[in-house]
Amino acid sequence: MNTYALSALNDKEFEALAADLLGTVMGSRIERFKVGKDKGVDGRWFISKGDEGIVQCKHWSRSGFKALLKYMIKTEKPKIERLAPARYILFTSVELSRIDKKALFQQLSPYVVTETDIYGSEDIHDLLALNPTVEQRHYKLWLTSASALSHIFNNAISGRSHFEAENIRSRLSRFIKTDDFDRALSLLSKRHAVIITGAPGIGKTTLAEQLLIHLAANGFDLVSIREISEAESVYSNDARQVFYFDDFLGRNMLEALRPNFDSHVGRFINRVRSDKAKRFVLTSRSNILNQAKHLTDVFDLEKTEKNEYEVRLEDLTKLDKARILYSHVWHSDMPDEILSELFAEKRYKAIINHRNFNPRLMSFITDNDKDEVDKSENYWGYVTKTLENPQGIWSHFFTSQLSQQCRDMVYLVVINRSVITETQLLAAFRLTRSDVDGNSGSIAHKALVALKICVGSVLNRRLDARTGNVTYELYNPSIADYVLWTIKDWAAYSLYFMALRSRSMLQTLTHLLKAKFVSSESYNLILEGLAHAELERSIVDPDSYSAELAGMLITEESFRQKYPELIRVVVNGIDFAICGDCYVDLIYLMTYALMWKLVDEPESRVMDLVGALGNWPFGNGDMSMLATLMSEVSGEGKNAIEQAIRRFAKEWWNDNIRDFVSEADLLKNIYSEQQYPQAIRELSESISEELKGTGFEFTPEDVDEICKSLDLDRIVERNTEWPLDDDETPRAPVSRPVDVDDQMIEDLFEKADR
Repeated sequence: MNTYALSALNDKEFEALAADLLGTVMGSRIERFKVGKDKGVDGRWFISKGDEGIVQCKHWSRSGFKALLKYMIKTEKPKIERLAPARYILFTSVELSRIDKKALFQQLSPYVVTETDIYGSEDIHDLLALNPTVEQRHYKLWLTSASALSHIFNNAISGRSHFEAENIRSRLSRFIKTDDFDRALSLLSKRHAVIITGAPGIGKTTLAEQLLIHLAANGFDLVSIREISEAESVYSNDARQVFYFDDFLGRNMLEALRPNFDSHVGRFINRVRSDKAKRFVLTSRSNILNQAKHLTDVFDLEKTEKNEYEVRLEDLTKLDKARILYSHVWHSDMPDEILSELFAEKRYKAIINHRNFNPRLMSFITDNDKDEVDKSENYWGYVTKTLENPQGIWSHFFTSQLSQQCRDMVYLVVINRSVITETQLLAAFRLTRSDVDGNSGSIAHKALVALKICVGSVLNRRLDARTGNVTYELYNPSIADYVLWTIKDWAAYSLYFMALRSRSMLQTLTHLLKAKFVSSESYNLILEGLAHAELERSIVDPDSYSAELAGMLITEESFRQKYPELIRVVVNGIDFAICGDCYVDLIYLMTYALMWKLVDEPESRVMDLVGALGNWPFGNGDMSMLATLMSEVSGEGKNAIEQAIRRFAKEWWNDNIRDFVSEADLLKNIYSEQQYPQAIRELSESISEELKGTGFEFTPEDVDEICKSLDLDRIVERNTEWPLDDDETPRAPVSRPVDVDDQMIEDLFEKADR
């Protein structure tokens, strides 16, 4: 039998479920009333003329039976006696035994006609099993059902995706379904890909998670990715898959597009768009996406703007905002005596109407893990201060409530930029504290204490149940914003960079320079420290970190002249086969190294690189880099290298031509064998045009060979069995929300016992 997480519902959602379920079972509409207008009545129906039946709901799953019984006797029974209904039904989320029902019946009779008019948690589950249409009408209930969760977790590909599903599940109770969900789901169904944009804290990730969980519960495999190559590696033509790329352009203002990253995203969006069994959900801050559009024309060329859905605060009605706040309050772990300050003098209205209202702040002010002293002493003052200065919500916490060791942990995670393993974080912390604390045992103890304090306030700790790996990430992206804006002299923080030794840290340093958060002088000091530390390691087996660092050094003349041996060791010693995650950096590094005569056996090394191309997530758009590399190759082996690259290019096209057809939106109108010559002509023209941009000479025979590798029968099958939607249909304008009167909001916030 299916089971449900009734605790995911707040009291108003539970009352709506009661009216719907009882009305379906009894074959009679259950009237509902505004909270507080009819004391003791959550629903009503008429048994016969003048005989009123009433329903009372008690969503007391936290409190348990003893508290429920005491409350019913002391508070509710007098109300029932005044109402004197012909029949009284108690609907509660509390688990009830036979003895529990008998005790309630004895106290509430004769108004409770029979013990079966007392519905406990078990009864609700049974009735839902018999009435599945009710479950479907209550979105959150369906999402938290055992069957839906089973679909979600069973369909999560890889440990990270399973981990993502678990994170989403833990937040399901706070989900509020607004019109944004229906509009975004409609766009996703039509276009197969949606880029959810909006300001920080507006609810982009929440909306994306709602889409993901909806699709996963309906049988789509969930694939959480951090790079397009990850999606390509698990792409299955025969499976229903939804790919999720959160903050695909970066989680804070540091990020910038990597080489060819934009075209990879655009091509993958087009690939998904032509596959009925695939969905692609991306999120990005609006300002970062707009900046990316100025940096590259690929997003416009691929018409990805048609996939964009912007979450805007002005599209939320006052009632939407009220429901969001109420959901966070209801599910908060904060004590009722603190939360009651929000209800005093109807202060919740000030929050809902505040110019800085956004869902993230609602989560922040109702979180029990942070700033406990301020909340217990003057919670309302804390709330108003946070609303008035949301950018400064971390300032007081950082300066007065975090120890230096805790700040060290945060700085390391921010500078690392991406998720960091516990092993890596502890090792980096040990290096940052070694000069200060000395004793390794003391450092280890301080690290564990600091992490315990940080988790739940500034860091999230994740345990992958499948692998046992522990990772950390920022509790909130705005923490990075705070750190980046407050640090003025980055050279003083060079120790954190040197402690990490990760490619993501090097990328942070590069982005800091581009975004002008760090001066050229500080950048050079930090980079020199990293180079010196690498020399001290006496590297024997260079890795991807060494390659990226060498690439940063070789482009600057002063560093190139100062550290030629470090660059030479990397270029001549790196194993290309195991460094596919940084293949772009390797190609550029090799190009510069050839230019400055730092490669010991140039032709042999370049041939080694070319031999590794098949192991890398290489794209046709990357071919031009190889042409630039070839321009620096000389000698008798140059012709052999160029022939090897051309062979690789043809093999790549043979393996990827079907994806190219999908991504480039080609051959949509081929429905029969008679049209094959037309298809070949269209395909030849497109491939010839693509090959021109590679910088290599390809013959008409090469193009013909590539075209012949395409299975045209499958293209016809795709076009006839899976006709594409009319993607040129313009999006319907979003209707302006109709606002509500204050009474509806007051009714929602009528104080309810939890």
